[in-house]
Amino acid sequence: MTKITLDKTTATLTSKGATTTLKATVAPTNATNKAVEWTSSRPGVATVDSNGKVTAVANGTATITATAKDGSNVKVTCVVTVDIKESVTDPEEYELGDVDGDGKINARDAKLIMQYFTKKITLTEEQQKRAEVSGDGKINARDAKLIMQYFTKKIDKFPVE
Repeated sequence: MTKITLDKTTATLTSKGATTTLKATVAPTNATNKAVEWTSSRPGVATVDSNGKVTAVANGTATITATAKDGSNVKVTCVVTVDIKESVTDPEEYELGDVDGDGKINARDAKLIMQYFTKKITLTEEQQKRAEVSGDGKINARDAKLIMQYFTKKIDKFPVE
């Protein structure tokens, strides 16, 4: 094996238990042993399983490393930032659109929805309730667009309000 690449070199997880899965590609394509071993520099911040699934544990930064198992010692890393915001509202009384629970509705909330929609992150049940602002029962790009319109003052309320 001469090279390993990852589908991302950085990732941010914003809630405890949130996950993202890293995908390793081994070169050359005809390598006989394409197995990699996954490790976390700080398992108290983020853990990683044998399939590259990273799980947020606590605030901080961890380096996730994929190492070739063929003895070549080829490695590649991804820096994972865990930024868990303390919820500023009672879980039963959440503010629609405030996906990250920081007390503000802004572009970061729209970004979280797009990352969730493209399966880059997971959202907690509470975050999902905050994210579904369109009233169609799905969390998708429309919700992110509505949040951006609200944030930029193009609309003054969400369809479900």
